[in-house]
Amino acid sequence: MYAVIDIPRFALQAVSRMEEGLIGKPIALVDASLAKSSVIDCSIAAERSGVFSGLSLPQAIARCPEIIVRHQSEKAELSAGRAIFDYAYSLSPQVEETYQASVLLAWMALIVMTWANDAKKSYPHCKDLG
Repeated sequence: MYAVIDIPRFALQAVSRMEEGLIGKPIALVDASLAKSSVIDCSIAAERSGVFSGLSLPQAIARCPEIIVRHQSEKAELSAGRAIFDYAYSLSPQVEETYQASVLLAWMALIVMTWANDAKKSYPHCKDLG
């Protein structure tokens, strides 16, 4: 049995976690490498104001004057991806990073390990079978 940890709006979440106080606020993520700035992702609060991916930055600001604009960050995405992988590895030793925002882990290994650990606590007189 396998489990997947998938993070929606990964690039936006990666940038948001690097700065305190952004949770729940209208945020637009833009790609600084593009000649014409356009929204590549936005928070739910920004969506409620009519902002969506593909809008030009001036259009997004016109729809939501209080929008917070942040640039996509490869460094933030690498850091968040590593945190996801580390968390998954804490659940199961068999983890595969399928792409930056998603990891696949062998859930059966976790169930067996948990059962074995619980059995050792419940039956300390039993020999470890390896």
